[in-house]
Amino acid sequence: MGFLSWEPRNNSVSLSSGCTGTPDDHYEVYFGGEESEDEIRALLSVSDLLNCGRLVVLTSGEPVMLTKTEVFVENWSSLGPAAGICNVEVVLSEDGRYFMEFEDISFVLYSNFKIR
Repeated sequence: MGFLSWEPRNNSVSLSSGCTGTPDDHYEVYFGGEESEDEIRALLSVSDLLNCGRLVVLTSGEPVMLTKTEVFVENWSSLGPAAGICNVEVVLSEDGRYFMEFEDISFVLYSNFKIR
């Protein structure tokens, strides 16, 4: 398991680990609206995220959750801001290689890997 360290910076997350990309690698996709739930699920299911065995899910006011990647991808919309609970804030691969941040005001999902 790789070493992870992150710190909030202007409502975003900076991840330091053994990532192969540069800190400037960033992608974003809109996730608001019911029609996008299936689309995001489909996009995540063919993304590099699926190369990870498990994900660390960081939530606001809740314990950290460790889950299988497939379980998160299948249920992403019921866990996060898309469900209207604004619970999931950051998702990290267990090895620290990939991360996603859910921005609950503009409904944008930021990542360091290509989703779309």
